[in-house]
Amino acid sequence: MGPASHLSKPRLSLLIGSSIMLVGLLGLGFYLLHKTFQEQRADLDLSSKSPRVENEATFAMATMQGVIARMKEQERELTGLRRAAEQRERESTRISENIIREMPSGLMVFNRQGFITAANPAVRTLLGVDTWSRRRYPEILGADSSLATQIRECLETGKTTTRETIEYTTPRGDVRLLGMSLSSFHGPGGEVDGAVCLLSDLTETRQLQEQIRLKEHLAALGAMSAGIAHEFKNSLATISGYAQMLRDGKLSYSDHEFAERIVMEIRSLTRVVTDFLAVSKPLQLTASQVSPKEILLHSMEDLQRVADFQQVVLKFEGEFAPVEGDEVLLRQAFSNILRNACEAQCPQNDGGSIVIRGETFRRGGEDFLRILVSDAGKGILPTDRDKIFVPFFTTKPSGSGLGLALVQKIILSHGGLVTLESSSSQGTTFAMVLPLAHKF
Repeated sequence: MGPASHLSKPRLSLLIGSSIMLVGLLGLGFYLLHKTFQEQRADLDLSSKSPRVENEATFAMATMQGVIARMKEQERELTGLRRAAEQRERESTRISENIIREMPSGLMVFNRQGFITAANPAVRTLLGVDTWSRRRYPEILGADSSLATQIRECLETGKTTTRETIEYTTPRGDVRLLGMSLSSFHGPGGEVDGAVCLLSDLTETRQLQEQIRLKEHLAALGAMSAGIAHEFKNSLATISGYAQMLRDGKLSYSDHEFAERIVMEIRSLTRVVTDFLAVSKPLQLTASQVSPKEILLHSMEDLQRVADFQQVVLKFEGEFAPVEGDEVLLRQAFSNILRNACEAQCPQNDGGSIVIRGETFRRGGEDFLRILVSDAGKGILPTDRDKIFVPFFTTKPSGSGLGLALVQKIILSHGGLVTLESSSSQGTTFAMVLPLAHKF
């Protein structure tokens, strides 16, 4: 018996039925495919736009070519859209870079390792740093600086700082007051991926606030005490007159010496009262075009008549342009600054030296002259630096505490500014800013 003999009749019937069903399904599929090709041929007017097809295979090929043509057209449209999107992205990036580059505030971006990945020109000027490539923030800002400490905390903990005021010392030694905003940005997993720091220079703003505050104090001081000072001056003049009469009279040697000391003390006290009146009263300026270098030279010549200051050497550097000012008042201000510089480094055997540097700059559409007066003395203590322009504050045993207050008033009355630029154990530098003379 053959293999079919082992199949039961039910199984044989089922196999035959399945075969018939499979053939039927194949026939139905072919019919549906044929009908689809016919509908496609009816929808497309291939007689005018496509070559006439002779059979179903040719028609199918023509249909496929039409689909391919459509896909290529859509590809061209997508390519155009992609190029337009890339162009918009480049334009947006260019605008963002221009905004960052031209913004007056300083901007720095750090990665998680602390490397500076971006910095605009404003922050380079603000911090006095030119080279940023492959350097971490502690190398540039100083590992112990307040700014570096804030950045380190932000990168480690993600802490956000807003409108914080900190002091920063540039590589040149300039102390600047900075307004700082610092925030972190995070990676996909929520970890700190870097930080953005925004800085603004508040140094001049704070200085102007201090100048206004001091001017208000001076105005109040003048209103309360100008009258008393006048009375003191009149009384001192009377006492001085009697003391000089006693000194010039027939006195013993010891009495004559006592009278001479009385006259000297009265002169010293009269000078203090005169300075006090000059500080407390409004100044009347007689402005003209003057040479600050010549005034400084004449002021130093007057000081060198004092025996202790004869060995002090005066050195000039830079450019000294003419300024608008009152020659008498400027000479008084320069003399006080130079006297302080001489006293700071005497009694040295060689008298020491004073370096005066002039430099012009432009700000707010106006031209100014900055005069830097540097001595080689012992400097000013950090605890005293905020009080040096306050009237009657002095660290000298015989000082009146009015010299720098008078300097400040004279420079302010000229539309300028006087500041303590720097001070250390190697010396002190004061900066005086005065407007340049107008050119006609």
